[in-house]
Amino acid sequence: MSTWWNMLTLEQLRALTDERITRSVNDRLAPQLAAGNLFVAQPVDFIAVQFYMSELDRREHRRADAKRDRIETTRRRVDLGLELLIVLLIGLEIGLAIWGYRQQSQDVTRELKAFGDMQLVLSHLQDTSKATADTMVALKTTTETMATSLQKQLALSYEVAVTPVWDASAKKISLVNNGRTNLAVWGYKLDNEPAIIWNSRVISPQGTYILIASQIYDDLKVKVPKGTAGYVRFELYIKNDKGEEFVQHCAIGLSWKEDDLILGMQVVSVEPEHWSKDVKKAEAK
Repeated sequence: MSTWWNMLTLEQLRALTDERITRSVNDRLAPQLAAGNLFVAQPVDFIAVQFYMSELDRREHRRADAKRDRIETTRRRVDLGLELLIVLLIGLEIGLAIWGYRQQSQDVTRELKAFGDMQLVLSHLQDTSKATADTMVALKTTTETMATSLQKQLALSYEVAVTPVWDASAKKISLVNNGRTNLAVWGYKLDNEPAIIWNSRVISPQGTYILIASQIYDDLKVKVPKGTAGYVRFELYIKNDKGEEFVQHCAIGLSWKEDDLILGMQVVSVEPEHWSKDVKKAEAK
């Protein structure tokens, strides 16, 4: 082992495994000798050992660098994924905000259309006949009086203020609670028909209750035949949060436009009345 080691090409050196290089180092420092033989390491052996140890260190550093590069690559990918997720969530939030704005705009448009349709119905009723015009004038006067009265009483916490909105296309009546107290709607009465009473339907302030009005629509078509116009009384039986009873008197304006029945609802008055006793008496008869 005291002679110069065999020279290696770069390809041969790269082909050596770590175990083979380690074995070469051990052979240079402590070779396996037969009994009685004496080994004296020469400078060339130390140079060879240093050469092989440098190769091992270089490989170890290269593996450490590769491992660090893999960790950094994984970390960058995770960071990129998190950033993309944040961008996606921000985009989703913006999309939901735009969708909510469009829904709100559509609701406002529908409400304005319903209000415009009601104005059109009232205007059409005024043009149909002198009697209808007189009725609309009376309703308008009553409405203005009611508006003034309601404005004075808005400060009262338990005042009843329900706005009925007729939706002819869906044959339903939306009862909107514009007051400051919970209201319970117990039933209604159409013109001279028997009162319809059910278990209370509670409407919170600014809330809405949908009354399915298919039967009311059919009854109105009978009361106002095709080619005529007029109005029909409509009453709502209501209790406020203190259990006080009220009757809301409304008028349903009716006219025909070709084969379509045009309807519009108007609040005439809201009166404190003990309707539950009267309804029970009417049911007993």
